[in-house]
Amino acid sequence: MKRVYSVSRTLVMVLLFLGCDDVFEEDISDDVMTVVSPKDDQVIIGNSVTYRWSPLEGADNYRVQVSQEPTSEIVLDSLVSSGSLAIQMESGTYDWRVRGENFAYVSSYSFPERFSVESTNDLSEQRVFLNSPSENFYSKNNTVILDWGTVQSAESYRLQVEKTVGDNTSVVLQQQDILNVGYTLDSSVMDEDAVYKWSVKAVNENSETPFSSRTLFLDTTVPGQPILTAPNDNATVSTTVNFTWNLGDDTGEVQSPLESLLEISTDENFTAIARSYTIEEGGGEQQHTFPDTGDYYWRVRIMDSSGNQGVYSETRSITVE
Repeated sequence: MKRVYSVSRTLVMVLLFLGCDDVFEEDISDDVMTVVSPKDDQVIIGNSVTYRWSPLEGADNYRVQVSQEPTSEIVLDSLVSSGSLAIQMESGTYDWRVRGENFAYVSSYSFPERFSVESTNDLSEQRVFLNSPSENFYSKNNTVILDWGTVQSAESYRLQVEKTVGDNTSVVLQQQDILNVGYTLDSSVMDEDAVYKWSVKAVNENSETPFSSRTLFLDTTVPGQPILTAPNDNATVSTTVNFTWNLGDDTGEVQSPLESLLEISTDENFTAIARSYTIEEGGGEQQHTFPDTGDYYWRVRIMDSSGNQGVYSETRSITVE
């Protein structure tokens, strides 16, 4: 019996050390990925390469590695959750491989596939890769730097910006003959809170790419003051407390995603914060367990994805018994 107890105790300790995620993740360490494209000796004309592979059961993400020949220098090492990845590539010869990953395990890499990229002066089948800002970018600043990748055969770039307020969309900027791979939007274009769509195409004497587009949001409206709902002011509570509040109204033209900051303090001036929580996606509830009894104070402030911060709510006090 003693030997059985010892083995069981060891097993429990091992499971605790590994954690639940390790125990329930599927072991994919003996699996091998299968690539779809590009395949060996494939020649890609242009500047865009889309890597594709067959999904692997048990994998949550995939790691794509690309190396350049003849140096074998790794030029791409990216972790993605989907079954494909589109990347801008310069002319050259490359090897690529992919493996599956989850929280506890990684599969074997696929067998390397060698392919080549060749440039062309025909831009019609190429694309401009936009770098920053990211898609659906929120900002409270009306000056934003746009940045995109170089297209080898381009002589210049064209930029177009559309503004949407309510149901009305209008073109607020058309700029041609841009020689750099960047442009700064300022208040002359971003003159009010709105949805802005920026689009870039590459141009040469004989052809042009399609527009590549992204959306950004200008939101300068400060979130409203939250309203505390529970527990009541001067309430006596147990050690585990559910704090709840209403976020208040957002009256701006652009409704940026909201998050709440809950602060719990041992003094009413909040010079000693016992615990703070950031609740994403506009949540208005947070549970907290107090390690010690005594008097505490709590308040909430709302922030949005554009960087605007609202004023704090009223301060409430509670007594933990």
